[in-house]
Amino acid sequence: MTETEGPAYEIPDDARVLIGTPNYTNTFYSEVHANHVHISVMWKEWGLIFNHMIVGRTFVHFARSQMCEMAQTGDWSHLLWLDDDAVVDEHILPKMLQHDVDVVIAPYPMRRPSYEIGILKSTAYLCNACQWKGFLIHSYDEKEVVALNVLEQTGPEDFGPRGCPINADEEICPECGSTDLWRDFHNHKAYKNVSIYHNIEHGGLMEVDGGGTHCMLVKTDVFNERRGTKGGPDNMPVEVTALIDKFQDELSDDEKERYEHYLGDLPDETRTFYEENEHGKPYFTMPKQGTEDMHWCYRARRKGIKIYMDCDIFAAHVGFAPVITKGFRQQIEGKGYHVVRDKQYGSAAAAVEFVDEQADGSLPVRKPGVHQDKTSSLV
Repeated sequence: MTETEGPAYEIPDDARVLIGTPNYTNTFYSEVHANHVHISVMWKEWGLIFNHMIVGRTFVHFARSQMCEMAQTGDWSHLLWLDDDAVVDEHILPKMLQHDVDVVIAPYPMRRPSYEIGILKSTAYLCNACQWKGFLIHSYDEKEVVALNVLEQTGPEDFGPRGCPINADEEICPECGSTDLWRDFHNHKAYKNVSIYHNIEHGGLMEVDGGGTHCMLVKTDVFNERRGTKGGPDNMPVEVTALIDKFQDELSDDEKERYEHYLGDLPDETRTFYEENEHGKPYFTMPKQGTEDMHWCYRARRKGIKIYMDCDIFAAHVGFAPVITKGFRQQIEGKGYHVVRDKQYGSAAAAVEFVDEQADGSLPVRKPGVHQDKTSSLV
């Protein structure tokens, strides 16, 4: 047990935390530097065992992969991703350790308006009882959970109603009333950013499908162990399972080696992150679209690793305000502003037409919805 100025936290006795911070520019904002010094002093006073690893002048996915290797060779029990633009409360780490789960993320706002929370969860579901398949979304406009059989296009780039993921107690089949639902996290178009008012203020731990490594605690065991079983909907999208099985069954070892050399690994969730790294696929890779951290989360989910958000903590973000805090997103979500993107420039952040729904001249912001290009602008 670690005694703090506030409540006591039940922390595993063998907790040893490596704090990993990619820092490509080899510089720190003064706000971040002061904050990281402060929390380090507090954690040392509280008896936590930790050390910092800062990797500069290296692309972020290379830096993160190096830190994963160090976390294992150094026999660290946990790896805390703490980015070089993260400003956090000193209680965040002991609170995260107390949960004793594989992966836990602190919610945080993104840099630009509408300061959406950098944690996402799929809204696509399959009912295991009656096989209903559709989307369950908490609608901002209707202020309740709505069910859709398809994500209908409602704007130039937005799909479905404005809203956020539902909470666990709202996962009910609209057809038969069963609570035995499987969430299709393979459907990235159905991902939505979590909400301050509907999700985070619900409190406690919430299972999610991914998020930024802005402030994320990972047990190093997940690099060496699988949490799921081979096969099933979690491991592989049902649409491609047969194709992959055909590849695996019909290609010779020599053909597989050539395939993987020129085209990349055949999907295989039977390997751990460590085994994949040993065979040439690093812990973190940069996808063609999206970010390295969301891609890692998707790989982790396919290995049966659960990812949670701690709704009782929050990490600030050095941005263009200059420090984006929880209050920025609260104010925006409460006003319900949205944006129509410029048709010529698409998702370019600098080329958007803002729309003021309130018509009162207040600062308008981006519409929080399901976006066709969402995985390319997650964090």
